[in-house]
Amino acid sequence: MKKELLLVFCVLFFSGGVLGDSEMRLFLENVDSKLRIYVINEGVREIYFNKRFAVGPTGGPNEIVLHILDQEGSPFPFDAKIRLRSAGKKDYVFLAPGDLVGREYPIDNLITYYSLQPGSYSLRAFYGNQHAEPEELSRVKLESNAITLRVED
Repeated sequence: MKKELLLVFCVLFFSGGVLGDSEMRLFLENVDSKLRIYVINEGVREIYFNKRFAVGPTGGPNEIVLHILDQEGSPFPFDAKIRLRSAGKKDYVFLAPGDLVGREYPIDNLITYYSLQPGSYSLRAFYGNQHAEPEELSRVKLESNAITLRVED
C-alpha cells in the first residue's frame, strides 16, 4: 500500500501534475494610466514561459484576453484590427522561482481597442500560450485578479 501511494505521488509530481495555477499567478494593475499585466512563478522549479503578452480576442494568436464588463455586466469584446508579430525565441524565458515577467499597456490604447465609453468597468485578464512550439513551453492557463477601470470624458 505504501509503495502504491509513493508511486502515485511520484507520477503526479514528476510528470508535471503539480504545474498549474498553484505555481504561477497572473496579476493585473492600473498604474499611472497603464494596465500592468504580469506573472510570478511561485513554484519551486524553473518554468519555460512565453512572455510576449499580446492582447487580443478570444481564439486569436494572442496570449492575453481581457474580459471587460460595464456596470450592468455587459461584455466589451476586443474591437480592433492589429497585426501581431509571431512569437519567437526572444519571447521565451526561463522563470526561476520568485521571478516575474510582464508588460504594460497604455489605458488609452485599451479604450480604443475595446470602444470603451465614459464609465466604470471591471477587468480581468486570462493568459494562455497559443503556440505549439517549442514543446517545453508552459501550457498553463491563468486568470488574474479583477480590477476596476474608470474611463473619464
